[in-house]
Amino acid sequence: MAEVFLARRAGPEGFEKRVALKRILPHLARQRDFVAMFLDEAKLAAGIEHPHIVHIHDFGRDGDAYYLAMEYVCGEDLAALWRRANELGAPLPFADVATILVAACEALHHAHEQGIVHRDVTPGNLLVSFDGVVKLADFGIAKSQAVASRAQTVAGTLKGKIAYMSPEQARARRLDRRSDLFSLGVVAWELLTGKRLFHRRNDLDVLRAVQMSDVPPLASVRPDVPPALAAAIETALEADVDDRWDTAAELAQALLAWLAAAGETPSKARVAATMARLFGSDAAERRLAAVRAPSDATASFLLPPDAPSEPRLSPLRPERWIPQIAMHLHLPPPRMPPLRLVGPLLALLLSAGGLLFGFHSQRASRALSAGLVPTSVAPAAAPATVEPLPTLGAPALAAPALKLVPRALHIEEPPVGLQLPPAPAQKRPTRARHDRQRRTQPDGV
Repeated sequence: MAEVFLARRAGPEGFEKRVALKRILPHLARQRDFVAMFLDEAKLAAGIEHPHIVHIHDFGRDGDAYYLAMEYVCGEDLAALWRRANELGAPLPFADVATILVAACEALHHAHEQGIVHRDVTPGNLLVSFDGVVKLADFGIAKSQAVASRAQTVAGTLKGKIAYMSPEQARARRLDRRSDLFSLGVVAWELLTGKRLFHRRNDLDVLRAVQMSDVPPLASVRPDVPPALAAAIETALEADVDDRWDTAAELAQALLAWLAAAGETPSKARVAATMARLFGSDAAERRLAAVRAPSDATASFLLPPDAPSEPRLSPLRPERWIPQIAMHLHLPPPRMPPLRLVGPLLALLLSAGGLLFGFHSQRASRALSAGLVPTSVAPAAAPATVEPLPTLGAPALAAPALKLVPRALHIEEPPVGLQLPPAPAQKRPTRARHDRQRRTQPDGV
């Protein structure tokens, strides 16, 4: 619901600093709910100072648009790392994953200690610079526990990405810091396996899988994961809140204990080497050169979307290196009846229609076979006459009177106006036929 631009912050004596400028989309700037969320993000993020959290430089208003100037991270997010590792067929080393997770735990623990629940811990909100520094970004839907106790989220709405929600968040229940630990566990599971944890056909199936906490063990997907590392991550993925780690600091201690047992330490240099292997050793230089002297395509991309410019393609793909620190709002799809009930309901409707049709057709056939008509006439009464309706423009003609009688009765005299065919004449037996009949009769008759 917001857009991010790469900008330069100018100062005296030619001072310049690259910043990420975030503002609400123009068509949402007049909606109070989104403006209130943007202001809450600015207030929450401005009060957080930590080496692993994106720093807020400035907050202001330009006309009707609010903007937020943030620290620019020259690197990639974890989603880009995950995709690049799968493209190369080289999973991320276990030590690098643990180092990234330790930095994320430190950032989350610092926010949790101030009473802030992030509620949107996803690969897109964890940035890794080319020099190996991990940053947590986007507090757009974060909420302090004090504010949450006064104003709960509107019933029936979900905020965040469904695939990285905790089970209690997917059920729209009250959240605490342990909800962020579950989301971080989902990110860790995907980094280690190279697969999506809650990958389903649609968002509704994803939501059900998250609510049921359908998490397969790490060893069943990637058997070479160290048991201690797998145990630390699977504890964060427990369905019951009380079975998870109590704080992010406890998860960080478990990861550090595994690193120490494996003879490793959290190292930014090792993560930087992994970034160079994935994106090239000169990725940072190419990006900085593009920032200092942007090409026409990059300059056109940095312009606001409403500025008149011809569409061009950039070989540098600037949309990959501008950090997408945006605010996300996801609503669950409407509830639909299970498809397995459609067949029985359709069969029931067809059966009811067939029974009604058979009942009416049976009554109609019974009435026709009995020779009954809707009009009842007394047999001894005078012939009933039917008065024809007058027509416009022509004189009414008198219709002959009809008398309706059952088929079993014999008509002595035809009604007036009804002509019956003459009865067939009876043949008189000839003499030859009479003699033949006498010869065939037995004697004595």
